[in-house]
Amino acid sequence: MKAAKQDSLVTLGFDTCSSRAAVGLRQGKRLLGEISVDAKGTLSEQLLLSIDQLLGQAGVSIDAVDLVAVSRGPGSFTGLRVGLATAKGLVYTRNVPLVGVVSLEVMAWGEGLAGRRVAVGLPARPGWIYSATYRREAEGLTCVHPASLQTVEQWVERLEPGDLVIGEAALRHRELLREVAGEIEVPWESWRHYPRGGVVAEFGWHRFVRFGTEAADGLSPYYLQPSIAEVRWRERRGKESSET
Repeated sequence: MKAAKQDSLVTLGFDTCSSRAAVGLRQGKRLLGEISVDAKGTLSEQLLLSIDQLLGQAGVSIDAVDLVAVSRGPGSFTGLRVGLATAKGLVYTRNVPLVGVVSLEVMAWGEGLAGRRVAVGLPARPGWIYSATYRREAEGLTCVHPASLQTVEQWVERLEPGDLVIGEAALRHRELLREVAGEIEVPWESWRHYPRGGVVAEFGWHRFVRFGTEAADGLSPYYLQPSIAEVRWRERRGKESSET
């Protein structure tokens, strides 16, 4: 794809993995706008309303969207399903490319300075977090610690002096991190600990330019743990097996 065409692509990006849904719109590298809302109530309706609102504010028709980028996890099971279903509905209807991005990578991309380590932590089940550590490079991210499900204590053990630590888990455990982990930076601004729609769009555009699109049918949620329903089903199966 020619650079001129790349720079004119209109990318709609959104994230529904956390307690805040984020929607963003870009044309090439230029931010046209972004919205963040509490992911409460009927998320599917909130997401569609937020997309309509953002397009209206930017003066962009849905028909002008060239690319859709969506976070596929890890994060809220319900949120992931809603986000992916909405993204697939848009690309099927509009016949435009789709790019799936990892929520942890998106957050590191939005905060990272070249060469600096960024540790991201997002809430999982009680007492556990989704975590990963990256180093931002000029053309992408280098993975230092791959995405995994960890306890807060295990996460702290991975941190090194100078790390930038972000994410909802960092916000919730800010004091513990500062006490135990030593010379790290935990931003005081709460908005820096949540996904931003503009960054989802930017990172999705960046990946599309480098790697191209992917089949919507094959795009699935990025889970690092089974759902509560699955855990209970396994427990019931195990109990039934032990009784026979």
